[in-house]
Amino acid sequence: MKSRDYYRILEVPPGASGDEIKQAFRRLARRYHPDVSSETEAEELFKRLNEAYEVLGDRDRRAAYDRSAPGRMRPPMVMRSPPIGHRAGDALPLTSRRRGVDDQGIRPRRKRLFKPGQACPSA
Repeated sequence: MKSRDYYRILEVPPGASGDEIKQAFRRLARRYHPDVSSETEAEELFKRLNEAYEVLGDRDRRAAYDRSAPGRMRPPMVMRSPPIGHRAGDALPLTSRRRGVDDQGIRPRRKRLFKPGQACPSA
């Protein structure tokens, strides 16, 4: 079997629900059915539609199909250089992954805008 993009054949996005896939299949099947369509390639298109619907219409087969082509569903992973002072392959401390915390685990203090008990000036 050739590797085909079944989502493109059925004209649905990869995140489409089962109902959306079913509606798209029925709409396209009516258009390309060999008994109805006068197009020369209608029979071949109808076979492709059936093949795509057999895979995407079944939850287990669809999951296997999505796993077989990981680049289709997710954007490629972006590799980042390690922070200054770390070498590639070193384990980073958990605190460096939190927002607002430096590599030593220290959270910078915020500057106070008002003194305690002072009212906010009105604009």
